[in-house]
Amino acid sequence: MFKFKLGRKQPEDNEARRRLQKELFGFSKICDRGFPSRPSAIAYDPQLKLIAIGTHAGEIRIYGQPNFQVSYNLNNPSSIRKIIFLNGIARVLILTSDGYLHLLEINNLNSIHIDHICTSNENSESILKDTQTLCLLRNNLNLLIGLHNGNIYSFNIENFSLNTKPIIPTEIIEKIIVENCSGRIIHPGSVQSIVQHPINDDKVLIGYKNTLIVHWDLPSNSHDRTYIYKQEVESVCWYNQGRNFATCHSNGSYALWDAKQQLNIVETEKIPYGPYPCIPMTKINVKIM
Repeated sequence: MFKFKLGRKQPEDNEARRRLQKELFGFSKICDRGFPSRPSAIAYDPQLKLIAIGTHAGEIRIYGQPNFQVSYNLNNPSSIRKIIFLNGIARVLILTSDGYLHLLEINNLNSIHIDHICTSNENSESILKDTQTLCLLRNNLNLLIGLHNGNIYSFNIENFSLNTKPIIPTEIIEKIIVENCSGRIIHPGSVQSIVQHPINDDKVLIGYKNTLIVHWDLPSNSHDRTYIYKQEVESVCWYNQGRNFATCHSNGSYALWDAKQQLNIVETEKIPYGPYPCIPMTKINVKIM
């Protein structure tokens, strides 16, 4: 027969044993290594040779030469949508999904770490939530913000404030469409891409979703030329010192253009994985070897 002893079971571990277990098996996080999980944005600083990676959990990691790595977690964890380096000055702009811009600085006075400098205010939250694309001008003082509704705003980095009035409103672009593209499109759609001219700081190229590309002059706030393609625009870029530009499109094609050409003529167009339409080509960059 089995004998059962009724009563309260005595704890097997006493206080000393539990303390010993904590000392032997206690773990604490002291650093991060490797590639972060669930990355959502990436940026590169060619001058300092740093790579920044943001995650859906609101963490940013910055990598440099071997064995250099720093990380930072935002106070209000939110998915990081865009990262932009202020080239050469060890500062990073971060746009989060909750509609805020954060400015971080890599500080190496004593020990290398990241300092949070400032965050945009609630007045700009609704505009920043609708952001589709960002373009940092070379002066490191102004950020152009393209929205889903087609408006373009200017953000002053020095004051860290948003001009709540669009510098390039959709209404102006719609007038340009009526004058130059009548019958082809009605609304420009979302701002897909903004890139500054590689030589002339006053010029930018704007790619709108609904097949429209605009060569824009910032000081006069007017357009120089307009271009229309037969497919939706995903991204644009300059090359050949601004004499040409390239566009990529929703059907998996790309096109090469002469920036000085007054007529709406494409120099080269190709579907790399065609001949049939493929998945959208969302980013393009041209290098002449």
